[in-house]
Amino acid sequence: MSRSSVLSLANHALACILLVLASSYWLDLPVWRAHKAMLVIVALFAGAYAVAAVVLVFSRPATRGRRIVRSLVLGVGMLGLAFVGLEWAQWHWASAYQGLVTAPLAFYFLLAGLAALVGVTIAEAFMPSRLWPVVPALLAAGAAWVYLRQEDGDRAPFREVSYIESSLHIVEAAAYRNFFGDRARGGAIAAFGDGYLIAAGNGTLYAVNEDRAGATLEVRELAWPVPINRKEFGVAGRRYFGADWTDHYHRERLRVADLIAQPRPDGSWRLLASHHWWNDAGGCYTARVSALEGTREALLAADGALAWRTVYESDPCITFNSDGHRGAWFAGYQIGGAMTLLDEDTLLFALGDHEFDGWNRNPILPQDPASPYGKILRIDLTDGSSEIWSSGHRNPQGMIVDAEGQVWSTEHGPRGGDELNLVRQGANYGWPLESYGTEYWLDYWPVGKHPGRHDQFERPVVAFVPSIALSALTGIAGGPFEHWSGDLLLVSLSGDLRRLRIADGRVVVAEPMHIDRRLRDVVQGRDGRMAIWTDRQDLIILGTADENSPQALKAQCAGCHTFNRREMASIGPNLWEIVGRRVGSDRQFRYSKPMKEFGGRWTRERLDEFLADPAAVVPGNTMQFEGIKDPEQRRRLIEFLEDLS
Repeated sequence: MSRSSVLSLANHALACILLVLASSYWLDLPVWRAHKAMLVIVALFAGAYAVAAVVLVFSRPATRGRRIVRSLVLGVGMLGLAFVGLEWAQWHWASAYQGLVTAPLAFYFLLAGLAALVGVTIAEAFMPSRLWPVVPALLAAGAAWVYLRQEDGDRAPFREVSYIESSLHIVEAAAYRNFFGDRARGGAIAAFGDGYLIAAGNGTLYAVNEDRAGATLEVRELAWPVPINRKEFGVAGRRYFGADWTDHYHRERLRVADLIAQPRPDGSWRLLASHHWWNDAGGCYTARVSALEGTREALLAADGALAWRTVYESDPCITFNSDGHRGAWFAGYQIGGAMTLLDEDTLLFALGDHEFDGWNRNPILPQDPASPYGKILRIDLTDGSSEIWSSGHRNPQGMIVDAEGQVWSTEHGPRGGDELNLVRQGANYGWPLESYGTEYWLDYWPVGKHPGRHDQFERPVVAFVPSIALSALTGIAGGPFEHWSGDLLLVSLSGDLRRLRIADGRVVVAEPMHIDRRLRDVVQGRDGRMAIWTDRQDLIILGTADENSPQALKAQCAGCHTFNRREMASIGPNLWEIVGRRVGSDRQFRYSKPMKEFGGRWTRERLDEFLADPAAVVPGNTMQFEGIKDPEQRRRLIEFLEDLS
């Protein structure tokens, strides 16, 4: 092997390492801490790059031009095969990739891999003697950047405000980031006086109050973590799973599922938490509802005599799924776990099927009247007795009782099988014998006998096709969202929010919104605003924007105008970079003759005059808008439009 070939292989190897390190940006955490399923993608594309580089080095054409063309062809071919491998992996390990966003990482490797392969080839062709320090320098810079990202979790907490335009309210979303130390998925949120209680995924319990004046959170870690034995479970998991076990992936599935903070008539509080419990002696796990009772002062105390007690524990205890088609498997993510109170001492608890669905594992427990799994249970909190309320459920993660006493539940289904159910006592909702969903890599659900039909059992009020990964829901009772009063707000792990208005037993309005996070739980606080807990351990408070805010003022224009550089003109011209732009210069819009004749540029002063009275400033223009009479509102709107550029 020639010296030039060795140097070329070294350059490509360093470039490949740099590509892997830089993938941390799309993984949103250092690559060595990534989800095991995502590491498969990294390995696929890094391997594809390495194979392309080796073939390129050992089949080097004589001319520079041919080398460059060959590097491009090899890159497209090998990285294209990596895409095929990704499709196979998502089919073969469908549950592992459920809820994971893989496209950004895959396309990053495609584009960055091609750029690196061609770039190194060009550099070697034109400056072979000067290239050797370049790639190592880039690698060192990349490693430093990833190290800084690793420390990202310790950065200072901050508040970030964004806005969502809905049909009835301009929603202000205040996201509080890096206020919580836990980084495990799961957990839940409950209203607690003027603030909230948050149970993180690992069971850590926080009392939270928002300081709106200081734009910050007051967070106090309580001395009473929810009793989940994750350490023992981790030890057992490594014993049962062997090399396939990863703390980051599997241990997150043993977590808090829901939380209720119930004020009592005597002024005390009762906390209820649903979670798993690992039974080390039996080598199996159960689902529990645990309770903690005390005064507000006692709950917030740094120490004391409070202790959690077990209200309910599922029976039988479940072993790891070792006879399914995926090998050893922990299906704890299908705990369901949603809870709601029917009255002072009666709890409804939704217990998921844990994949006992006749396909992933036998027997079919949701249809077994002797089994609690795949059921919603009614539990007497005074004596712990329980009975089945409804059956045929897969993974119900949200549940509430509305103002009329109706029970609503969100069901996290398979692909295309997410449901909102009106839960009636004694009803059977069909899972797994009926579902609108399908298996992730098939176009039908293998256990169902009538694909796409739901005729033999209780139907959902609405099914979401495609799935949005439904998690929780809450009812809206006025407050700042007066126009949403009586509606349901659903959140999902895909970041979708759905506001549903229900009339005569059917959904008449389903308004989608979006927040770029996995939304785990939602509750309406005492002040009427919505609080959302995310899998990134962010707390997001949803309120309504002030009527004089730029976002609310922008809504007056949004019906006719667009605001993004890449958007086409609508009924009116695009307002991107309108301040300072020549009048009538949007080539995608056909202006009226009076507006063309108006001429000049849109200075702040001319915009102010026009917005005050468009008909008077440009007589005969086709704009159907009476204008904004308040000069302060016009000033704020113009500043907003100026900031768009």
